[in-house]
Amino acid sequence: MSEPGERQYVEGAPTEVQDLLYAGEKIAAIKLVREHTGLGLREAKEKVDRLSEEIEAEFPGALPRHRGGNPGCATALVLAAIVAIVGAFLYLRLA
Repeated sequence: MSEPGERQYVEGAPTEVQDLLYAGEKIAAIKLVREHTGLGLREAKEKVDRLSEEIEAEFPGALPRHRGGNPGCATALVLAAIVAIVGAFLYLRLA
């Protein structure tokens, strides 16, 4: 049994790529696979996705969860809409 927080590695896959996945750096992992193998973007992404699935299957919960999307963009859009509405209301009220 391994120590809590200790990284566990899938055999046969480069540890550098697995370290990037553990750090949540999937894009960097894909770039590294492309550099070392000469694969195209799609093939490298598929290879990294398969490795992620293997790690999750062998060591459930080991990889960080992807939140999906950038909540900062949505927040900025909502704030911009609110500012525009308030600005229009004040402009019409004072005019």
